Amino acid sequence: MKSPTTEAREYIQEILTAEFKAERITVRSGFTDNSLAQNGVTAGVFPISEMPNYDDRLELHTSIGVDLLAVWDADPDVERIVDPSVIESYANRFRVALAAYEQTGTDSIWWFELNELNYDTDPTANITRFSATVVAHGTNPAP
Repeated sequence: MKSPTTEAREYIQEILTAEFKAERITVRSGFTDNSLAQNGVTAGVFPISEMPNYDDRLELHTSIGVDLLAVWDADPDVERIVDPSVIESYANRFRVALAAYEQTGTDSIWWFELNELNYDTDPTANITRFSATVVAHGTNPAP
């Protein structure tokens, strides 16, 4: 039996892979290092926490982190300005794809909630990435 965290993380990876298929974004399991985005847009999906619902311990809230790093140039140039609308568009597409998720027929994951989305700077201080916290609502296997 898979862990609820593993199942939630894998579903989110599938959502990212499907949404960004045309862009051929690399979706990795685990944290994504800054250096990886120098060769192409990269996403990482990683576990954060599990917490039973306080009101109904039959429900489990599983927090999953998502980092999506757009391509960035490592050569510092104070004159370079990167338009943040590219990463804003990626973030919005992720938000919409996540909201469109439909249960796959398992009791483990009922729905996803985008709990927080932050726009982060790359090492050259341009906004070329976002980080998100997604909460998967589902069945608690050990109430």
